[in-house]
Amino acid sequence: MMNTFFVQSCILVLLPLIPAIILFKIFPSTGEGAGEFWKWKWKFGGAFAGYVLLFFMLWGAMQEQLKTRDVEVWTVRGNVEASRVPNIANLIGIKSMPQTLNIETDGSYEFKVIVGRYGDRLEFPRIMIDLSRVCAISRVIRLDDSPGTFATLQAASEVKVRREDATRSIEVGPIPLEPIGLGSCVK
Repeated sequence: MMNTFFVQSCILVLLPLIPAIILFKIFPSTGEGAGEFWKWKWKFGGAFAGYVLLFFMLWGAMQEQLKTRDVEVWTVRGNVEASRVPNIANLIGIKSMPQTLNIETDGSYEFKVIVGRYGDRLEFPRIMIDLSRVCAISRVIRLDDSPGTFATLQAASEVKVRREDATRSIEVGPIPLEPIGLGSCVK
């Protein structure tokens, strides 16, 4: 992070020097720039005017990149309703890159995810319910405001996702499953 900031700062300060030096060599002190910036009146001549102009243009363009990125830790909890599925803990896994987690024997799960924050915008990861141990299929859940869909999981057409920003928690609605066997997998 520090390295990137240093490189961006060098670009911001040194890049406008190239056209400023070229302007100075070709047209020594004949150009002039004047204006108002945040209620400050300014007037520069020659290559320095070109440098100031390019500096502020680059500064404005790099503002989005210079913003700091914060991260938050959120808790995700939910339940897979699989009372008729024997040995559920050995059949289904949950993946939130880069970690893989297991579902408890009662079908419940809870884990932490890292959520990136860029100003007011949150970037949520996606989690994947993985049936690959039995069926070689998996479905992705988006953890933002949108509900995920589970078209290939038996009797589970939609999963509701509820975000609670105050507690930094996400609750995934129950995911009902029918008994799973090699013959019941949908591809």
